[in-house]
Amino acid sequence: MSIKRYCLLMLKALRESDYSRIVFALMTITIIGIVITNDFGISWDEPLNVTYGVESLRAYYSEPAWQWTLPAGPTGPFSFMLTEIAAQVFRVFRPGWMLADGRHFTYFLMFQIAAISLYGLCLRFSNKRAALLATLLFVTQPLLFGHAFINPKDIPFMAFFSASVAIGLAMVDAHANSHETALRKGPGSEEHRGWTDIWQIWKRMNIKQKGLLFTMSVLSLLAILDILVLNRVILRQLLSLVYSAYQNTATEPINSIFRLIADNAGQIDVTSYMWKATRAYWFLRIPSSIGILFSAILIFGRKFRLTLLEITSKKNSLLIFSGIILGLATSIRIVAPFAGLLVSIYFLAKRGFRGFKPLVFYWCFAAVISFITRPYFWQNPIERVWNSLISTSNFNSSGSVFFQGDTYPATNLPFSYSPTLILRQFTEPLLFLILLGIVIMVWKMLNDNVDRTLLTVVTGWFLVPIAMLRITNVLPYNNFRQFLFITVPLFILASVGIDYFVGKIRSTFLLSIIIVTIFLPGLIGIVRLHPYEYIYYNSLVGGLSSTEGFGELDYWCTSFRAAMDYINEAAPEGSTIAVSRPINNAKPFAREDLKLIKLDKELYADAADYALICTPSVSDDRFSHFETEWEISRDGILLAVVKRVD
Repeated sequence: MSIKRYCLLMLKALRESDYSRIVFALMTITIIGIVITNDFGISWDEPLNVTYGVESLRAYYSEPAWQWTLPAGPTGPFSFMLTEIAAQVFRVFRPGWMLADGRHFTYFLMFQIAAISLYGLCLRFSNKRAALLATLLFVTQPLLFGHAFINPKDIPFMAFFSASVAIGLAMVDAHANSHETALRKGPGSEEHRGWTDIWQIWKRMNIKQKGLLFTMSVLSLLAILDILVLNRVILRQLLSLVYSAYQNTATEPINSIFRLIADNAGQIDVTSYMWKATRAYWFLRIPSSIGILFSAILIFGRKFRLTLLEITSKKNSLLIFSGIILGLATSIRIVAPFAGLLVSIYFLAKRGFRGFKPLVFYWCFAAVISFITRPYFWQNPIERVWNSLISTSNFNSSGSVFFQGDTYPATNLPFSYSPTLILRQFTEPLLFLILLGIVIMVWKMLNDNVDRTLLTVVTGWFLVPIAMLRITNVLPYNNFRQFLFITVPLFILASVGIDYFVGKIRSTFLLSIIIVTIFLPGLIGIVRLHPYEYIYYNSLVGGLSSTEGFGELDYWCTSFRAAMDYINEAAPEGSTIAVSRPINNAKPFAREDLKLIKLDKELYADAADYALICTPSVSDDRFSHFETEWEISRDGILLAVVKRVD
């Protein structure tokens, strides 16, 4: 089959699928993203995350001891590693982009994953038109659209958490349908028998088959135990063997093999060989253990009814894929297993404990993928997973949070903090549709016209994390960006509201007016605030122009990119720029000859030529005597100023 014919068949299949419209819509939005990506500045977290990602990648091929310095905590490196690789690739195809632009576009592509996942979830509650409109409403929210380009942690986590739930629910449905088919076919069917009579199969094997399978199983078990429990016992034995071979005191043929490999052993210190053995151990132990296990499955698959056909069936493909996605989500943030818990609740409600075996495989796949993609776990997985959970539960911001005109300690925020911001930072039509969706859901539930288990999953997705805020020490800051992932169920409710509301309208003209009205506030917000869409506030707080003194705005100082563009044009060669807050936000965009220094509490004329200040320090009286030469504002709200230091 030619590539052209294959592409045509794929396009035909896409046009005939439930996802055709949303895929083409998101492709259009992605093209817009390509055009505007290089307008966005970087967040405070991005330089640190770049380091975390690069050094995590090094753990796969460089000094194993370095892995031990990787941080514990709620955030893992998968998304940072992925964005670093993608940024290098994008720079080949877009030479005008900086590496930061490639990272931002990667975040934006992950945002599309969240959108497609949302669409699939909406289809469970509403028709295709309502699901499409709700998903487009999701991607045109200024708050989310802005975060989609600049947020290196919360957008990837939202994407993979949403995908974990969406694909996990599809996996449950596939297994439930397969189970019902098996019951209809009766106890004599292949599907009903499943993986049974293993002992009888073992007895029918010849001695060579038994020996090979036993050896591979033992090797796989030892490798897994060494990773999880024994903590490098194999490495210690390997180093002892290398040392003995170097001294020519090991048994034959080990001495001969070592001399054959290390023909210059007399001229090189033994530590060099021990280092090479250590590196080989760290690099090979994970793929070798997995390879041994899967080799056994492939070799003896027919004996145990685990043929490739069975493995690649729809239900098992979804099982493997959903486990992988959950593992990647866990490698982004350690609380991602909550998505797996939601899927498991749905699975047990549909199948009962008779479906327990697929869940075991589901969680095992997730654990393996999470382990492989987070080098911090490699040295001592059980202890380090526990340390990450503890650090997550104890994590909070040590600073203060500005909210509704007052400054609160991060450890003592009012209960209304997150709900108020959610109400104020999403568009008004969305809030109306969410409220309508809640009313309709309650009505359907009272009339037993909704899947209660599915509704429990969606409501639990939103309510449980909010409840945990009051139980644990995990506290939001920078508005509620860490909890963007819990907003996805709100759009599912909005799809229910759209389904009911739009379904009552028969006039095409009136329907068009209403659809435009639904999207207009978000689109206007994106255009007016670009590229600072994430500072959006709706009319319930009076719009952005009325938010001064209400909440945080450009808390990541992404406006430094535009400010540095001005300074690059205006500043004489060799100028010194005093920068408020993290210098790393400005450094990637500065001319090479400029010197950037930290803006101290007191700034004297001979210390710098320019001062670059961003919110909330723009109104600081300590710098008011310096002449403002240039400023960035949206709707009358200053985001950053460039001052001439005299």
